[in-house]
Amino acid sequence: MTQRNNLASADMYSLQSGQMAPSTKVTVTVFTSKTCAFCSKALELAREVASDISCYEGPVEVVESRIDERPELVEQLEILALPTILVGQSRLIGLPNQGDIEELVHMSMLNSRIAEYNLP
Repeated sequence: MTQRNNLASADMYSLQSGQMAPSTKVTVTVFTSKTCAFCSKALELAREVASDISCYEGPVEVVESRIDERPELVEQLEILALPTILVGQSRLIGLPNQGDIEELVHMSMLNSRIAEYNLP
């Protein structure tokens, strides 16, 4: 798993203007189905993480995508099992703990900010 980075948005300043960096929106997509025993818990955990992080680090959106309504996604996104959670280019398969989701959200925020400032 990736290393956790607790980087508050107030800690990132524009290198040129000295202004605070704009918030970088992160999307957490939770793939679920009606028959999945653990999907509702995974969705609940993702929403808790989004609520916690959005309060102090920037916007996090949670999107539920039901594969029984869009079965073509299984093959397109190579979904091997449910629940599957996508954050940026990273994924969690199975029922994660809250820390696993937080880690991916923080890494996605950090990667976006690094790209925004073209930092090495």
